[in-house]
Amino acid sequence: MDVEKKHRAELIRALDSHFVCFEEVKLRHALMTKHCIRADVIAIPTDQKFWGFAIAFEVKEPTSKYRNAADWIQTLRQASDYVYASIEPEKRDDNLASYVGRRVAAAFVFPAPKYALVGTEHEKPGDARFLAGAMQLGLHFRVGGADWESTGIGPRFRLMMGPNEVWRSDCGFCHTGPGLLSGKRTLGSRKVDVMAELDGIGHKVPYPEFE
Repeated sequence: MDVEKKHRAELIRALDSHFVCFEEVKLRHALMTKHCIRADVIAIPTDQKFWGFAIAFEVKEPTSKYRNAADWIQTLRQASDYVYASIEPEKRDDNLASYVGRRVAAAFVFPAPKYALVGTEHEKPGDARFLAGAMQLGLHFRVGGADWESTGIGPRFRLMMGPNEVWRSDCGFCHTGPGLLSGKRTLGSRKVDVMAELDGIGHKVPYPEFE
């Protein structure tokens, strides 16, 4: 039984007006290039400024299996494997062909785990605080969470990295989005422009002439 199917469908509906989405996409790992992995959902932004990026999602059914922070942290680690991986050809989906070779700029877990951003100095460490630390560290590896947020005018969908909003369904990419997707990465003590180093990502990907 595909217990994650309903969550993939919910995710794609939430992204549909701003992204081209594909399910169960084969990726070639960026470092261990002999190995392929599979992302639950890949989303390509239709916004011209972000057209060259691909975003991967690790979708989970948050049942009783996810009892503690360790389970969610393992999921975040799994999502990190998608970052900078390249999309592989799939015979079963001709629509994916034009995106082959494009690299994943960031990855998100959906639904995102619930955690506390702050705690008291004397509070005993718990799962919520462990998760907060893991999510904060995750943003440095381009990994975040995706989930719904309630507002006075109805729910909106958000992509978050740590405390930072990357994208919202009501306004598109937020002001932190460009830096978190395409900003330089720390390599040792230096900052490296990943887009300049890797092919198939960012502004190197031409924007098509839509009819």
